[in-house]
Amino acid sequence: LADELIQYELKAHFRLTRVNPLMTELIDTASRLGKRVIAVSDTYLRVEDLATLLRMHGISNVDHIYASCDLGLTKFHGNLFSHVLRREGIAPRRLLHIGDNRLADI
Repeated sequence: LADELIQYELKAHFRLTRVNPLMTELIDTASRLGKRVIAVSDTYLRVEDLATLLRMHGISNVDHIYASCDLGLTKFHGNLFSHVLRREGIAPRRLLHIGDNRLADI
C-alpha cells in the first residue's frame, strides 16, 4: 500500500510541476562539459523518488541526489550543504548552487 501511495504522489507531483527549460539547458551543458551535476533537496521525498520524478520530466543526467529526508539534515540549518561538500570532496567556492527558496538556499 505504501508503494502505491508513493506512486500516486509522484504522479501528482509530475502533474503539478514544470521543468524550467533554462535549468534543463544548464544541466545538459554542464553534463556535456563533464561537470558533475548534483541535486540537493530539502524534502520528505526519498532519493529514489526524486530520481523517478526527474526521469518522469525527462531529466536523467544528474550524477547524484542528496535528500534531506534520507540524511536527516536540512538546507535551512546549513548542515545539508556541509554534508554535500564533504561527500563531494569540494570547497564551497567550487560549487555552483542554484536554489528556489531564498530562506533555505542562501
